[in-house]
Amino acid sequence: MKKQLAKLALTAALGLALTLTLSCGNHSWEEILGLDSSSSEQEDNYSSSSFKLSSSSGLRQSSSSSSLLQSGVVYGDPVTYQGETYQTVVIGKQTWFQRNLNYAVEGSKCYDNDPANCQKYGRLYYWEDAMKACPSGWHLPSYSWSSTGDSDWDELRKYVNSDNGCSNTNKPGTCIANHLNAKNGWNGDDNGTDTYGFSALPGGYGDPVGGFKYVGSYGYYWSTEEIYANDAFECRISNNGISISNSNKAYLYSVRCVQGPAKPRSSSSSSKLSSSSQQQSIVSGTLTDSRDGKKYKTAKIGEQTWMAENINYDATGKCYDNDPANCTKYGRLYNWEAAKTVCPAGWHLPSNADWNVLMNFVNPRCYNNSSCANAGKILMATNGWNDYGGKSCKGTDNYGFSALPGGCGYSDGSFCNNSIGNSGRWWSSSEFDNSDADTRSINCGTDAAVIVAQIKSNLYSVRCIQN
Repeated sequence: MKKQLAKLALTAALGLALTLTLSCGNHSWEEILGLDSSSSEQEDNYSSSSFKLSSSSGLRQSSSSSSLLQSGVVYGDPVTYQGETYQTVVIGKQTWFQRNLNYAVEGSKCYDNDPANCQKYGRLYYWEDAMKACPSGWHLPSYSWSSTGDSDWDELRKYVNSDNGCSNTNKPGTCIANHLNAKNGWNGDDNGTDTYGFSALPGGYGDPVGGFKYVGSYGYYWSTEEIYANDAFECRISNNGISISNSNKAYLYSVRCVQGPAKPRSSSSSSKLSSSSQQQSIVSGTLTDSRDGKKYKTAKIGEQTWMAENINYDATGKCYDNDPANCTKYGRLYNWEAAKTVCPAGWHLPSNADWNVLMNFVNPRCYNNSSCANAGKILMATNGWNDYGGKSCKGTDNYGFSALPGGCGYSDGSFCNNSIGNSGRWWSSSEFDNSDADTRSINCGTDAAVIVAQIKSNLYSVRCIQN
């Protein structure tokens, strides 16, 4: 009798909490709840506002989502919105939709214009539409440029990091992403453990000219924060990590809603930041290399003084495609050993510490980070970059650094295909290991500046910094 009463009580409570979420099909309630004639467990494992499954058999969501409710995850009340039901998950003090939004607002798209992708990955939205897509009581997650790190995306990352000791691993970002990524839906072996039921999926993106890319490999999620008039921040998740970058608002990304009133938008990442950043006074100068008489522009950025051009000292380096015109425009390409020797007297090849100071100055959140959001955009020259996917890759060059995409080469005399005009990499004096050294990389199509370890025999650009 006691066992039957327990079953009835649990059935009633979960039935109320999961209204419109469970799909019974041909299964009995006992099968769905994981109860059989030999089990009297699962009592007192729920509350009126959230519940945590203790049965590995789990519960099934509605047919609009293929995700299974899983053991160890804290679930909130489901939300029915625009004809679809969304399960919710509680992660720390936040409650999130468990899947990407699939609300068909005008202008939103399915990846490759295939409705099956909307069912699996949710819809893709322009930023303006994403800002108003979530239901009442929910909002698009925030991201703050400020150093307080109190945005929705930061709070999520910090909780997962703290709960799993990701900071103590070799790749904290990868650790965090692994705990957030869904157990299936990713290409190859890229699936995560989905520890909290967040079930991040790689919905890819749509570009301004109608193309689509990276479904199965990357998830791109809009945030509320603008950066410059035409860009906004997005959270990017892959099996390699989770990072914040910025993108043109004309791209289409996924939306994941979080509960509660929207947090005040940071004035430092709004149009006020755009105005102040673009009006920075550029402190420029010139340098004459006494070895060959070549003159270079310089830029004082914070307390540092950098060359504002890639060096073109004719040592052992090469011109891209062996064309002297490329050396004149983009500078020469050097292997790491040569790069350490080519800066003139009073100047040196920058270390990771030197680069980090620069990153921190242009984006105060980026000190010692492997990927610095928006730093690439701020440092890139206003010309000399190709377009990508219909989007101009030229930067704002706020401080006169004038980063140019000199491409790259290999020790066998060949050059990286299509890299000139699209990709810039600059050597650091810091070694990664016996065979590799670090570079700073800025690529067309992303506005971040990223640390990338490369084989020392490869050929990359050099930007010198004053002693």
